[in-house]
Amino acid sequence: MSFNRIPDEFFIDGNTTDGNYESQVMDTAYERAYLGSIRFFDENGAQVTPSAGTVVFTMSPDGIDFQDVHAGSFNAADAYLPSRDMPTSSGPARVARIALADVAGAVSFHASIARY
Repeated sequence: MSFNRIPDEFFIDGNTTDGNYESQVMDTAYERAYLGSIRFFDENGAQVTPSAGTVVFTMSPDGIDFQDVHAGSFNAADAYLPSRDMPTSSGPARVARIALADVAGAVSFHASIARY
C-alpha cells in the first residue's frame, strides 16, 4: 500500500431509474475513499433536489462482492444537506457502486468518489 499516492477522483453517472450504477475499475493501492458529492438533474440538465428516494453507496474489493460503508445509505432528498455524514470507506476497493431506489423529482445523477 502506498502512502504517497496522489489523490484521484472517479465518477458514476446515470439515470435515476431504480438499479445499480458502478464506477470504472479503480487502483487498489488507495487506502481510503469517500463519496465527495452526488448531484441530481432534471430533464433540462438543471440541478434539482429529489423529493424522495434512497441512495446506497458501497465499495467492492473484487468487483463482485460489495460491502457497506460508513453512512452509505441516505435519503436522496437529503443529498445536499451539510449535516449529512459523508459516506466513507477504508481498505482496497476496485469498484464503487451507487444503488438508487424510488428517486422522484430527478431524471439523472452525477457522483464523485475521491480516493486517497
